[in-house]
Amino acid sequence: MSAQQTGEQVWTEDYIESLPCEDNRIERKGSGIGSNEGKLREELSRQVSAFANTGGGNLLLGVANDGRIDGGLPITWKGRQATREWLEDVLPHLTDPSVVGCRVVDVRRNSQSSQIEANKAVFVIEIPDSEQAPHQSTVDLRYYVRLGSKSQPAPHRLIEDIRNRARHPKVQVESLAVVSAQSMRPSVQAREIYATFLFRLRNAGTVRAGNFCVLTRWNSVVSSAIAVDDREAAIRLSAEPRTSYVESRHPIYPSMEIALAVQFRFPIDVIRVTPGGSLDAYFGSRVRFQDLALFTAVFADNAPRIDREFRMVDVGQAEQLERAVVGTVQEFERGM
Repeated sequence: MSAQQTGEQVWTEDYIESLPCEDNRIERKGSGIGSNEGKLREELSRQVSAFANTGGGNLLLGVANDGRIDGGLPITWKGRQATREWLEDVLPHLTDPSVVGCRVVDVRRNSQSSQIEANKAVFVIEIPDSEQAPHQSTVDLRYYVRLGSKSQPAPHRLIEDIRNRARHPKVQVESLAVVSAQSMRPSVQAREIYATFLFRLRNAGTVRAGNFCVLTRWNSVVSSAIAVDDREAAIRLSAEPRTSYVESRHPIYPSMEIALAVQFRFPIDVIRVTPGGSLDAYFGSRVRFQDLALFTAVFADNAPRIDREFRMVDVGQAEQLERAVVGTVQEFERGM
């Protein structure tokens, strides 16, 4: 079975060089890291602890901080054992408890123009998010987490939060997409867009969630939820117009995904911006389409809430809403 069929990342030299220089899921270490076994073990221990404790990620050995491949590490460790096998043997002993599911990939020279030297390779260590977290480094007995693009020692409070997360469900909004959007015409001065959004939620934890609630808050103050396509879900409107709650009594089991369709109303202010009659469209409180954003927070049983923000550039099929806005402005212009 190929890597594509199993869903595993296919690592190549081109792909490695295309990665962003700073990323909370990527850590690079130059080829010099392989010259001192003690320092290499210390670095491996720190990075495995940090990634396993905070969402998982990838450690690249033989790549400089700026993303440039700087030769690679020898494919044989001290002339005795394949470096890949040595890494696979060492990794389980670098944290307590051991991190299950680490994968080691060696990327070798495959052309004359390759930046990887002969008899060397870039080694990629894929480290999963761990349900057994927190993991302590066995080298210096510290716990590490990813903060931005760096692995840092974790404060006590954060370690306690990580320790407790396996006791709760982990329901989160995985994606948001526009299903449909259409314009309404309540008056000559203003227009409204009714748009249906599909929320896809997933329980990424190991604990069943008996019920959940999704808080939605737009940065456009006059938007409100008006419907939900689910017999066992209900909309609870907040006193604040832009905020609403989608409450459901559906259980969500580990790895289970569900979808909720929620409709929102977006009043549009159509403003004449020049004496010549050119028009511009804004959502309530002068929020332009490209600046429109939705904040979500998921509450599942007694788990800590999980926050996420979706800007229009992050929303699937957002062009449907944009077309509805453009059509509304054009209708207004023709009616003048």
